[in-house]
Amino acid sequence: MRDKKKPKRKIEDIMREFNDLLKHGIELFDQGIDLLCDGKFKEFHKIVDEIITVEKKADRLKDELIEKFMKREAMAFSRGDRIELIEKIDIVHDCIEYAARTIQTHPIKSYDPITVPFKQFTHDLAEVVKALAGAVMLAEDDLHKTIEATRMIESLRRSARDHSFEIMAEILKSELSTLDKVLLYSTIEYMLDILDRAEEASDFLRTIAIKYLVIS
Repeated sequence: MRDKKKPKRKIEDIMREFNDLLKHGIELFDQGIDLLCDGKFKEFHKIVDEIITVEKKADRLKDELIEKFMKREAMAFSRGDRIELIEKIDIVHDCIEYAARTIQTHPIKSYDPITVPFKQFTHDLAEVVKALAGAVMLAEDDLHKTIEATRMIESLRRSARDHSFEIMAEILKSELSTLDKVLLYSTIEYMLDILDRAEEASDFLRTIAIKYLVIS
């Protein structure tokens, strides 16, 4: 007896799963930083493993999406724009994994001097990435709301950056060793890279949303 072929999945369903993974990945990262600040290092390492798994799955979905985009003719956005957007979102996935794995190698015993602003910065960063995932899904139905969402992302990004400066000031004022200060600064840079890449993806999304509103 022949095995029944699995039904082909719609692009919209794959895209939704891809965006859900982006939200899940940054939520895990946010949770991991909370655990790290609370001194729960074993639990943090488990979170990093989960983030790696999420990133690998996102890579597979990205390839599946690009393959489908190359075959489909009628779409709200051009295939080229969609593929570029997917690539930009995938870079955010990569940055989340890279930051988590790098932070994992930092032998900092205590985050006490910066716990509060560090957690707040991570929470704000997570909100930016989750808002990006939401904006991408909005683009399927409402380009005007998509543009509004990208403007909200700008506001969230400014808030996150404000907290990053607060952390840097606290690091300088702290009695941490020079090595710990350097490692913490590196950590903030990795996290700012996630923020910058999310902003790049949001800016690109706004650009193509405006373009398709103009030509429609």
